[in-house]
Amino acid sequence: MEVVEIVVYFSAAVIVGMLLTGIFTGWNYKEAYNTMKSWILGDDSTNFKKLGKDASYLSIYQFYQDCVKNTINITSRIYIEDTGKLTKSDIFGHFKSLEWCNSIQSRENDCGEREDIIMLDIDIPSVITIRCINNKYIQIE
Repeated sequence: MEVVEIVVYFSAAVIVGMLLTGIFTGWNYKEAYNTMKSWILGDDSTNFKKLGKDASYLSIYQFYQDCVKNTINITSRIYIEDTGKLTKSDIFGHFKSLEWCNSIQSRENDCGEREDIIMLDIDIPSVITIRCINNKYIQIE
């Protein structure tokens, strides 16, 4: 029992000592907390870009380009502020007008031979999640 008491008292003394040292030196506890939190949990999942519907098309295209060039699967979140629906046909209609069908494709929307985006229609305004799957295509939810 004495060993347990020594460990508890020593741990409490270290914590109190660190707090007092931090107070006297002006240590930024919130920044340290956020740094340790990002080390343990990764990036904060509430951070996302806020874009209009038209700007989201470019962001989706850039995400796809990053997806196929990287060797790791990545995820991004975007808040689309406009109202209405985000559809695959809208996205590829925009891509066709910019003549991007050689790099990002959708057979069902007459923009190439493969399906590079997997998605259902999404009501907006909404936060959408874009996932890179096997560095070949993206999924939008």
